[in-house]
Amino acid sequence: MTPEQITKIIRGRVADGTYGPGTQLPSERTLSVEFGVPKWMVSRALQPLRDNGDLHSSGGRRGTWVPDPQSLVPLPRIKEIEQIEKVIRERLADGTYGPGTQLPSERTLSVAFGVPKWVVSRALQPLRDNGDLHSSGGRRGTRVPDPQSLVPLPGIKKIEQIVRSRIGDGTYAVRTWLPSLRHLAVEFGVTATSIRTALNPLHQEKLLASLRPLGTYVVDPRQPGVPPSGRASKTAAYVRQALRERLGDGIYPPGSRLPAIQELATEFDVGLTTISKAIRPLRAEGLIVNGPGRAYSARPTSKPPAPVGNATCEPVSCDAGTISEQDHQ
Repeated sequence: MTPEQITKIIRGRVADGTYGPGTQLPSERTLSVEFGVPKWMVSRALQPLRDNGDLHSSGGRRGTWVPDPQSLVPLPRIKEIEQIEKVIRERLADGTYGPGTQLPSERTLSVAFGVPKWVVSRALQPLRDNGDLHSSGGRRGTRVPDPQSLVPLPGIKKIEQIVRSRIGDGTYAVRTWLPSLRHLAVEFGVTATSIRTALNPLHQEKLLASLRPLGTYVVDPRQPGVPPSGRASKTAAYVRQALRERLGDGIYPPGSRLPAIQELATEFDVGLTTISKAIRPLRAEGLIVNGPGRAYSARPTSKPPAPVGNATCEPVSCDAGTISEQDHQ
């Protein structure tokens, strides 16, 4: 039996009511036994019916069933998204979800509508963007904003206007970093994706620019390509380049003892982990080697210097200033 023949049989069963609206089909494994064919052949036979909307499958173990014309499971996915958005709007309008109330979780709604969770999330996103719904992310859920609240929730356009106004009045001065997307999302009560969408027009107008992974800053029209100072020194790449230059120009001559990891962290105003990440590639390149109690600039032979005086401690057991393999795990 071919996949086309199985498709014809299943289509006939849907048409004559053997598989009625809202009913679930036998599993693909059960059908494969019935028709005496491999499971993959049943899956291929059902696919055209899924594509045409004659059958619905949400994947996983939920199986395949016949959509009910009265239900909220039309296919393809874009129709599901539009239909769920429409239903949620109606529930907001008729007070089913009243001001200040919390919506059921996306997982609960996905079960109610018979769709994957991501479909519900996509359907709710326009409502969040317009300020009809509020979501602070995490486990706090989604709720309906209360017009009587002292903290009205702005939509995408309103957020753009507020940020534009802050740039104009100097709250966000030129060549300064904006708060992070997460920080702004918490302030405005929306998702980080909504903040990114709101800032897009300002990026297009060259009022804002982003420098990954440092963040977003206000562009100086006189020096549009120059980011603010400060954050660049927070990256391991910046520290690594500075150390590489010092090794190359002789500030750290071959065989000399480098500053302790704490001293470098204080100098560059970063954490110990950042210093560790900066040093690791230099050690792999042979520019830095471990010596007694601390790291050293590599000699031409790449051998660590001999112990000085009575120094006999191992790199992992000396004082807190030691840069050892343990620091870089």
